[in-house]
Amino acid sequence: MTIQEYWAFVNWDDDPATNVSINFFGKLEELLQFANIPPAVNQVELNPAWQQQKLREYCAKKGIIITAYSPLGGQLNFIPNTVLTSDVLKEIADAKEKSVAQISLRWILEQGEGVVVKSFKKERLVQNLEIFNWELAEEERAKISSIPQKKALSTEPILAPGSLTSVNFADIDIVET
Repeated sequence: MTIQEYWAFVNWDDDPATNVSINFFGKLEELLQFANIPPAVNQVELNPAWQQQKLREYCAKKGIIITAYSPLGGQLNFIPNTVLTSDVLKEIADAKEKSVAQISLRWILEQGEGVVVKSFKKERLVQNLEIFNWELAEEERAKISSIPQKKALSTEPILAPGSLTSVNFADIDIVET
């Protein structure tokens, strides 16, 4: 199904959807060229180690809300988590007597973005809710904003036996390096 066919499907003439969200939609510019009803929300990976500043600015200009998933960084077993192991976030967390996770979640909220969190542990769910009664200082936000940006990707889905046999790199969108 092409982008045009999908968007026509969710925006049919007799009863159009008025608030459609997209998830990790790499062809946002193309979609906006023909969509008579633009997406309301773009859900993308966003965290202090993958801040996606250019995409956030673009979406803000277009009136599209960003919702962050993986606010604590991606979970690849063979690569250390760049959010949870960040010295900058740990230093701020220690000074504020908060967890690194709370610092990451609070930073996303203070950027004006929504956030999707999950946990299977009750104490972490409670911690996730304890981010609304305090703020980061300007210098703390500046330190977080200066964290080197890294996006870890696994090539396993692309190169695993029995999966894809080739990759057209023209189909891969690089959002920010």
